[in-house]
Amino acid sequence: MIRGHFFVLVFTPAEIAEFPGHYAPAVLTLGMDVLLRGAATTLQGGVILLVVYLAMLVSVIVFGIVRPRNKDLNTDSSDQKGR
Repeated sequence: MIRGHFFVLVFTPAEIAEFPGHYAPAVLTLGMDVLLRGAATTLQGGVILLVVYLAMLVSVIVFGIVRPRNKDLNTDSSDQKGR
């Protein structure tokens, strides 16, 4: 989950409002828009981050449900002593 937060914050691109065609991490563009009060794109970085966070959470939940379990980890301790 921590890796997911890192990847979302670092690798989610958003277009820089002052320089069309140039991209930066969405966290930086959101911070720049909040500090500089860019009227048209203030929430653009926040919406992008929200969508990517929701996708990351759904993928983590699905991976946790679908992932095959390792049956060797669920053995009793009495079986371990007899070996």
